[in-house]
Amino acid sequence: MLESEQWTFNLSEANQDPYSSPKWYKLYSFSDIYGFEPFNLPQYQNLIHNMSINEQLLQNYHRLQVRNSTAALRTKCEDGCLRNLFCGIISVEYEDLIECRKQKQSGVHDEL
Repeated sequence: MLESEQWTFNLSEANQDPYSSPKWYKLYSFSDIYGFEPFNLPQYQNLIHNMSINEQLLQNYHRLQVRNSTAALRTKCEDGCLRNLFCGIISVEYEDLIECRKQKQSGVHDEL
């Protein structure tokens, strides 16, 4: 991956005037948030490892994934939610995703 950017708009603002286009803004770029250089596999591996042991890092990823949505963030993403999120990041095949999710559900800090 060379770069990834996430763009969004405020849905509440957009719904105030249905005849106007929403005001899009860049929520983040992957390289800005994580400081990655293109094609640097060890950086990706390190990020995945850090997400497996650092709940706050995974929480921040979740916040960006839901685009800072007030509605989505009302319910805190905790153990099961974080495990599902992490499993989705590390799994390529559906069977791997299911197996990852079946692992002990006591928290993201377990061996993933």
